[in-house]
Amino acid sequence: MTHEFEPRTDQVVWREKEGRRETVEAAFLAYTGVKDRTIGHQRSIENPGRFWSQVIDFLNIPVLRPPSRAIVNGSHMSEVQWFEGASINFAHACLAKWENSDREALIEEREDGSIEHWSGRALCSEVRRGAGVLRDMGVSRGDRVLLLLPMSSEGVITLLSVAWLGAVAVPVFSGFGVEATRVRLLDSKARIVVTMTGLTRRGRPVDLRSVAIAAMSGTPAEGNLLVWGDSPAERDSTPSSWNERARDATPVVDPASTDAQEELLIAYTSGTTGKPKGSFTPTEASQSSCSRRGISTRHTAR
Repeated sequence: MTHEFEPRTDQVVWREKEGRRETVEAAFLAYTGVKDRTIGHQRSIENPGRFWSQVIDFLNIPVLRPPSRAIVNGSHMSEVQWFEGASINFAHACLAKWENSDREALIEEREDGSIEHWSGRALCSEVRRGAGVLRDMGVSRGDRVLLLLPMSSEGVITLLSVAWLGAVAVPVFSGFGVEATRVRLLDSKARIVVTMTGLTRRGRPVDLRSVAIAAMSGTPAEGNLLVWGDSPAERDSTPSSWNERARDATPVVDPASTDAQEELLIAYTSGTTGKPKGSFTPTEASQSSCSRRGISTRHTAR
């Protein structure tokens, strides 16, 4: 059966909100003095060095040492070097503008509807203290830290704490079981695992702590477990409580000065069609991507 509908030209189905913020792309084109997207795209092909220099200036990414050149071509596209000579720390670049700010920098809404707010000042302080926790556990620049955490304030703080030290984060989906977690732990050669208690998914409790302990058994990381929310009543002698250690940790005041091409994160594929594959993401690539989405730009999104 088919139906014919008469178009109604008198009905407004959608109207752009007044005061809607312009897109980042439109703002970038205006910044470079280009009105047409096609022309901007062509210029990026003809002079990629100038284009990427403009991108970094526009995004206003805080660097510890500016690059001497935005791009250095190699004999193959895989050999291209980005932001030669630059020194940057991902966590510092994300947090620099929030230093000493009482504005909300992080808002988490949990499954049960409860909301947690972090001011910029509090978030910066917690990340420095978290870096101190990891340092006291023996983590140093270049070490891999596996994050068996959900999308949460604990996950954000842990990721930024790892980056502040110059270590490499290995995020793992918190819905994975023991074997899937173990495969990624062994492949990444992570020396420490961070997880949490008190997680629920669709109203049911998820015991990440037990998954982490089982996955770490017999690996070089065994015994090096940090647990958010852990308390003496909940744990045996194996894991350490992030919360308890954070209270006593001396904050790491200054961020590690990492190279723009230095590893920041190892992201794994789902492993649906075979062994999971880990992809290295360098610091500058992650920062540019985050900045483009409004984390650390002139056009800030909350």
